[in-house]
Amino acid sequence: MDIPLSEDIRNWAIVAGGAFGLWLAYSRTRAANRQSDASQSQAETQERTYSTDVFNSAVGQLSSDHLEVRLGAIYALTRLSEDDDAFEFYVIGVFEAYVRERTVDSDRDAPPPADVAAIVSFLHEKTSQQGS
Repeated sequence: MDIPLSEDIRNWAIVAGGAFGLWLAYSRTRAANRQSDASQSQAETQERTYSTDVFNSAVGQLSSDHLEVRLGAIYALTRLSEDDDAFEFYVIGVFEAYVRERTVDSDRDAPPPADVAAIVSFLHEKTSQQGS
């Protein structure tokens, strides 16, 4: 039994249409994936920029004459080190330098100022976590 020529053409047209549809779906999926990757990269860049801005601002606030501002900076740096592991090393370094500078001329028997006590508490917590 012979298949008429028009049916052959129709069948080949269906196959060609299906192939074109698959190619179109593939290319749209690739474009969507590239766009998603670009959005993810942009979000990561914005997060790093935000963290860096918080770090720089808080470090600058550590030199304030007002205890409340210094404590706010200490808590901001503490939170930053908890949220972003990349900053933990730098925060600890800043805190160690801050404590050294603030306790050089202090009376050993007097209780530490609130800002130094907050930092020492944070550093103690970090060292006890690393020991566990």
